[in-house]
This record gives sequence, C-alpha cells and structure tokens, in this order.
Amino acid sequence: ASTVGDPSVHHLVELIEHFRTSHQKWLVIGAVPFQALFSFAWFRSARQNYAEHFILSTFSASAGLVVSTVAWALASSFGALHVNIVHAGTYVAIAYTILFHWQYFSRSGYSAFALALRSIAAATSFYLLLTVGVVIYLLAR
Repeated sequence: ASTVGDPSVHHLVELIEHFRTSHQKWLVIGAVPFQALFSFAWFRSARQNYAEHFILSTFSASAGLVVSTVAWALASSFGALHVNIVHAGTYVAIAYTILFHWQYFSRSGYSAFALALRSIAAATSFYLLLTVGVVIYLLAR
C-alpha cells in the first residue's frame, strides 16, 4: 500500500499539479456541465432546471477564472510562494462557489444546515470527481 511519503505518490501529486496548471482554462470550461449537474442534483428540490444550473455554474466558473488569473499574476511576482499562492486561489474559488450556492439557494426553503451541507457538497463534489478523473488519466498514460 502506498503512503503519502512514498515517492510514487509524490510523483503522482506532481503530475496532477502539472496537469491542472497546464490545462487550467480547459478544465474550468469542461467543468461547467459537470458542476451544473452536481448543483442540479444537490439542489433539485429548488425546482430549477438543468439549464438554470448551467448558467449558475458558468457564472461561478467565470468568477473562479478571475480569481485564478489574479492568483497567477501574484504568483509570477513571488517566485518562492508561487505554489502557495496558486493553491490559495483555488481555495478562494471553491469558497466563492460555496458562498455563491448558499446565497442563491437561501430562499429555496432549505434549513441553514441543509443549505450549508448542499452548498459544500455542490462545490466539492466536482473537485473530487475531477481529481479522480485526472488521477485515472495520468495512471492510464
């Protein structure tokens, strides 16, 4: 069994980071339909159709690209902190997606707990799927 300290796991993490950073824009664009699908699934009792969730996901993804662009611009100025700044940008984009869902669906009749849980799940389900997909892709190469 591999552990986090295992060199092969470290190499896989480096490959994932390289893939993610070199294909960032395409991953974000390709993510929109899947992000919409997860949003649609987690908030189905809000009674909105997939097209409405697609528009919400497009808006959220474009805000995420703005955050990523700012993070990359900052990262290029601070060489030693490059990776940390890029990761911070990713976390800010995820947090924005969570807050975006929270605010948008706050009037849909969900309890505060259910709204928080669904917002977090809608934002992170895609990232988990994406990570698994990238790992499978990289292992298959």
